Amino acid sequence: MKIAVATNDKSTICSHLGQCKSFLIFEVSNGEIESESVRDNSFTSHATGSCNHDHDPGHGDHGHDDLIKAVGDCDVVISRGMGWKIAKDLENVEIKPIVT
Repeated sequence: MKIAVATNDKSTICSHLGQCKSFLIFEVSNGEIESESVRDNSFTSHATGSCNHDHDPGHGDHGHDDLIKAVGDCDVVISRGMGWKIAKDLENVEIKPIVT
């Protein structure tokens, strides 16, 4: 199983999935962490500063495709918060969103 954890400091879970600086990626097998890596968040419009809520108050699909591609090899994505739309989009590609 592969788990992506949204983080800003590589030690705590970020409060907003799309605004995190990076994702810690854990590969887990038999209850043990087999490997750990970091993916910098250069793929969401929130993280890159290209999201403009004034022009798109409903958010629309601003970067979900890129985020989903970036974590597409993961089974689970964990964040302290995420919008309902990205949670649904993750579920649609069989990635389990977890908000903690």
